[in-house]
Amino acid sequence: MNIIKKIINLHSSIFGLILILSIFLTVTEYFNLKEYNKINNNLQTNELVMSEQHEELSLFSSAYLLGKQGEYVNSIEKYNLLLKLFPDTNSIDIIYF
Repeated sequence: MNIIKKIINLHSSIFGLILILSIFLTVTEYFNLKEYNKINNNLQTNELVMSEQHEELSLFSSAYLLGKQGEYVNSIEKYNLLLKLFPDTNSIDIIYF
């Protein structure tokens, strides 16, 4: 009988821990999804993306918008900085174009 109680208590503890971890991860993913939606909206409306977690995207957005405004020297400087900081970027062909 004691063994059964220990097993039930062990499973309850494990289930509780898994439940708490699942809730934490769900909340974290919700806020990440909210941030990604904001970034996507900014990109679709040609607005500047400002995000410390996504520095590469912020630099690219800044350089692109400077180019659209005709500030080509500043845009080129931003693109060069982007290439220096992120040489393995997925957007390298777009940057060189």
